[in-house]
Amino acid sequence: MLSCDIAISSCGVNLLERVYLGLPSLVISAAKNQIVSSLNLKRKKLIKYLGNHNSVNQNDIYEQILYLLDNPNKFKEFAKKCYQSIKKKNTSKLVDLIEINLGNKINFN
Repeated sequence: MLSCDIAISSCGVNLLERVYLGLPSLVISAAKNQIVSSLNLKRKKLIKYLGNHNSVNQNDIYEQILYLLDNPNKFKEFAKKCYQSIKKKNTSKLVDLIEINLGNKINFN
């Protein structure tokens, strides 16, 4: 995940990992229990929620990727907001240990 620029996935367990790493995510809910979480994260602008898997098509994904590629400053702000949302609230030793194991702290400059 650390070497990726964007993720396209459901609102599953590893979503918090993606948010923590500042990995912008296009999210498609795969189950009913993911809809509320997806909508809450969308409201906080931490993900781009595309909708339920039954209503999202290839063109929806393509348009979102093009939008982010055409707007690099918005793309960078999206990533930064994700990273900072978790980082502000999580200053535990566990977070520091994770960063040490990643090899370095994440830098958005």
